[in-house]
Amino acid sequence: MGASEFTSVNPRLMQTILRYMDGLRRSLEGDELYGLIARTLRRHSRSGPVGDACFSELHAQLGLYAGDPVSLPANRIKARLLQQHILPYLPDTEAAPARATEAEIVADVSIHADTSPRQDSDDIALEGTLAARAPPLKAQRERVEALQRSEQDAWRAIHKVVDDFGSLKELWSEGFDEIALDQQRFAQKLSAAEQTLQNVESNCQLLRAELASAQRAPARKVPRRVTRLPRGAAARLVSRDAFLQQLQAELSRVKRTGGATTLAMLGVRRLDTIAEQFGDGAGNAVLGCYAREILSGFRAYDIVGRYDEHVFSVLLPDTGRDGAVRALEKAQKRANETHVSHDGRRFPLPGFCGALSAYTPGEDLATWLRRTESAIDSATAGDDKTGLIVA
Repeated sequence: MGASEFTSVNPRLMQTILRYMDGLRRSLEGDELYGLIARTLRRHSRSGPVGDACFSELHAQLGLYAGDPVSLPANRIKARLLQQHILPYLPDTEAAPARATEAEIVADVSIHADTSPRQDSDDIALEGTLAARAPPLKAQRERVEALQRSEQDAWRAIHKVVDDFGSLKELWSEGFDEIALDQQRFAQKLSAAEQTLQNVESNCQLLRAELASAQRAPARKVPRRVTRLPRGAAARLVSRDAFLQQLQAELSRVKRTGGATTLAMLGVRRLDTIAEQFGDGAGNAVLGCYAREILSGFRAYDIVGRYDEHVFSVLLPDTGRDGAVRALEKAQKRANETHVSHDGRRFPLPGFCGALSAYTPGEDLATWLRRTESAIDSATAGDDKTGLIVA
């Protein structure tokens, strides 16, 4: 809406009203007050230039809007301020009654002038001047009082807006604290859920590894006799389940911190032949000698366990492929120099075939185990010579 749309007998006041309307149009909450002003101006502009009648009605409409508690506080303030701009341009509605009263006063003075002592001409002129100026001064005082009331109403509305803003800020602060607490609780639950998922994933990898091992078990050469370690010989050896758990923990550590780690398996040869030649207890004596004399030579922090009927497993943390090869070669040398005593007879300790595989980054536990088991299967299926396969 531009200034050319309306003509007015008071262009200055019209420019002020249009400036207010432009500000209301740019505001998100000013549509209602903007429509009230625009409708009043259009209605009066149909009959010609906008004049005093339009401004008087607009002043009254703004007063009703500002006094409506349903209206937005910010718009009520704007309505009061626009009223203050319009008020000085309104016609003096009390001027006619004031002038009538002035005439009556002058007539009354003339009636009493015949019976009262004659006053000095200068006094009479001064009284007439004061009487003529009295009504305009009264009207101006009432307008000033009306402006003061409008200003007070505007300030009260402003204080109410500030109070409302303070209440909203307090509510927002409380809501923010609740959101922060909810976020903290959610983070704790998420962390617990992640830990649970990691444990589940670890168990799944162990189960997959055991399943894969069980599926290949029938294809292996199973000894005809079950060999058991003598009592006290397996003091340092861990069970298969415990070894797999240690292997999973080492795998998690390597993925987290980096570094090298190697898995080795040792398959003892000729247990069936030893048992047939020296009796059923000879196989147990061989395994006990391996536990006491050969496997005890690994480092204190290496994990040694019995993986299968005639297969031992060794986990060498912080050890690469070359270091693991040297460790197994030392164990083979000790085995070649060791003898077993059983039932009054003494015979050389049978050798072992070995397989080792260094962990490859990105590899899961099941794949790593399958790679090492495939290597030890190939080693045990070979001839009777001791050997070492690097997978």
